[in-house]
This record gives sequence, structure tokens and C-alpha cells, in this order.
Amino acid sequence: MNPSGAIVGFYTDSHGVGHGYLYRGTFTTIDFPGATFTFGGANNPEGDIVGLYTDTAAVNHAFLVTKDVFTSFDFPGAVFTDAAGINPAGIIVGIYVDSTNIVHGFIRTP
Repeated sequence: MNPSGAIVGFYTDSHGVGHGYLYRGTFTTIDFPGATFTFGGANNPEGDIVGLYTDTAAVNHAFLVTKDVFTSFDFPGAVFTDAAGINPAGIIVGIYVDSTNIVHGFIRTP
């Protein structure tokens, strides 16, 4: 939950598909375009949302949503990237897995 009370997360629908959501008094679904699964990981007071999505090749990527514009990103050389937090300045933290299956943390600045 961010300081204004907005919450992000995910839910599974009746077909078994995972969707991200934003809750600010009402629920809004957040699905990365073309994704088979979306997870809302965190949001900041500015309304930016970060998380994880799975593409049609079953590869996981991090995403950022700013003013309804979705941006996908991966840590260079990673086989898995997840954005887990974002602060008011837009600095994103998360984890990635390299090609040898070792998990690392990352920080992404705007």
C-alpha cells in the first residue's frame, strides 16, 4: 500500500489466469499487454506501478506503468526479472536471475 492508500496485487480469475490489480476504493485490473500472467508488485504516491508479467513464451519480465503507459524491462543478461518496489523518485528495486540460476538484487534509476 502506498501512503495514499492505493494497493496493488494480483488475483486469479475463474479460468486460472493471473491478473494484476490496483485498488483505490474500487478494483482496476492491470494486465501487461499480451501477457499470460501479470502481478502488481508495488506502487508509489505518484501512481506508478511495478511488477512482473509472463509473456507467451513463458518468460518473466519486470514492468513499470506510468500514466497508463506500460514499459517492459529486464536486467541485462537475466533470464527472469521482477520489479518489487518503487519509491516516490521512481527508483525501482527488484530481483533477477542470471543464466546460471543465481538470484541477484538490482536498483533501476529513472
